Amino acid sequence: MTETEKKAFCPEGVINGVDCETITGQPWFDTNQILTCDARDGLNCDNSINFGDLCKDYRIRYQCQVICKGKICKALNYQFFKVNLFLGISSNM
Repeated sequence: MTETEKKAFCPEGVINGVDCETITGQPWFDTNQILTCDARDGLNCDNSINFGDLCKDYRIRYQCQVICKGKICKALNYQFFKVNLFLGISSNM
């Protein structure tokens, strides 16, 4: 997600959490693939380090936490985005 997309998704808060899974709902850590999933960099999977196995189709769900007067006032729901590993995030889900 670009900085512009992050600001549009979470204009009054910070992205403080992510969930990554295949588009069929399998958690990323159960796929036996080498990848990263974090709030700062999103989801990254590199075919060249996955022992000849192509990266699966993934989606990432970001959580926006809204800050009010220095304290957390509410957390918005997570929203899934489909990940196109060659072009970046392609669409909301």
